[in-house]
Amino acid sequence: MTSPNCSIEASLSLVGEPWNLLILREVFWGFHRFSDFHNNLGLAKNLLSTRLKKLCEYDILKQVPSKPGSRRFEYHLTAKGYDLYPVLLSLMQWGDKWLFTKDQIPLILSSPDGDSVAPLKPYSISGQQLEFSSLRSSPGPGANECMRKKLKHLQN
Repeated sequence: MTSPNCSIEASLSLVGEPWNLLILREVFWGFHRFSDFHNNLGLAKNLLSTRLKKLCEYDILKQVPSKPGSRRFEYHLTAKGYDLYPVLLSLMQWGDKWLFTKDQIPLILSSPDGDSVAPLKPYSISGQQLEFSSLRSSPGPGANECMRKKLKHLQN
């Protein structure tokens, strides 16, 4: 795998394949077994096996024995995998808003007390809601020359 100089590109190289995101959706919903993924997604076993192996290699999922001493195992989220929760929620909210009418939305999420989930929006550390147009870009410590040129062009 190459090392892109863009966080979006690097992230997509790990989880951007649609089956990966659908597998993660299943794990977030509480499914953990290979057979669950196969039955729920209809993905060929060889492709599913490859995807699960990659998600484990990327440290997004980990294999856990089904029971102590068992040779069967389940797939569980790592901290890195769990941090994808807002990504999946944002994709779902975007899809609900732009791909379905209100009476077609396939799944409603709510808090334990029944409140609707508010649309995810970016906020600054101090609590100010941020619009993309208000953000400033500057090179990070790992920015290569290409990234620095792009940012310099944006500032002109």
